[in-house]
Amino acid sequence: LPQGIWSNFLPSTYEMNISRIEIWEIALDTILKNPIFGSGSSFPNILEAETGFWRGHTHNLPLELMVSYGIPAAFFILTPITKLITKSYEAVFIKKNLFFRENLFDRAWITSLILLVFSHLVDIQYFDGRVSIAGWILLAGTSHIIKKPDRIEY
Repeated sequence: LPQGIWSNFLPSTYEMNISRIEIWEIALDTILKNPIFGSGSSFPNILEAETGFWRGHTHNLPLELMVSYGIPAAFFILTPITKLITKSYEAVFIKKNLFFRENLFDRAWITSLILLVFSHLVDIQYFDGRVSIAGWILLAGTSHIIKKPDRIEY
């Protein structure tokens, strides 16, 4: 194995590094200190001051929003997205009485969006423009899936 990959499995690497759980704990402490307006985009500086390690973000999109902009802003951003995903999952996987072949594309679309959203709970790929564009396209398509009239039911 290449040294870069192998080093991820060595105990010495973890002794010199900071885990995501520790990053999230510091992020939660930062949120509790500034719950309404957030601390701005200063999380890397806060983390470096407390631990000596620099990381560019919190590795969790909801935490990043709460740290930077506060709990109310994160709530207003995350609630519509959560509601859209919930409604689309219910519409496609639970309510529709279509044969599997009839809504295969809709199921794949919703599954892709759900996987993308869950991946943002352990790292933030949103900062890559291609991933953020794909996310917004999936959200827009999901909105269309919810609003479109039902197809022929058998």
